[in-house]
Amino acid sequence: MEFYIEKIIHMNRNTIFDIIAHQQNFLTLLPDTFSSIKIKSLRAETYVAEEHIHIFNGEKIITSKYFINRPYSREMSILGGDGKGSRIVEKYTEINEGTKLTLNVNLKFHKLKITKYFLKNKFLKEISNIVNCFVYELEKRN
Repeated sequence: MEFYIEKIIHMNRNTIFDIIAHQQNFLTLLPDTFSSIKIKSLRAETYVAEEHIHIFNGEKIITSKYFINRPYSREMSILGGDGKGSRIVEKYTEINEGTKLTLNVNLKFHKLKITKYFLKNKFLKEISNIVNCFVYELEKRN
C-alpha cells in the first residue's frame, strides 16, 4: 500500500536535521507514539534501531534501518516485526516558508485480511496525525 504526505515546516532544513538525525529525540518529540528506542548499530550515515511504537491500535515492535542523506532525506526500512518490508522516505526541500517535508510511504502487511481501501484511509489518517504532531513539536523548538 503506497501513499504520500506533504507538510510545510516553518524551520530551516539544517535545524530539522540536527534534531531528526538523532533517533532518541523522537522519544521527546512524539512520546505518545514512541515508548522505547534502542540503537543497535550506528555508523556515519546509517543506523539500526529497535523501536516500540504505539500505532494502529496497539504497540508494535519493529527493527528499522535508517539511511541519512543530510540535509536532503532520511529513509527507513523495516527489517523485522510488524510491517516487515515497509519503507518510508522523507524528503526535505528548502522553500520560502521554511522546509517542505514529503513522505513517501510504502507499507507491507502480510497477515491483515481487510480491504486495502479501508486500510489505506485508516493508515493515511493515523500517519497524517503523527506527522502533524511531529511538525508542531519541531516548530515549538524553533
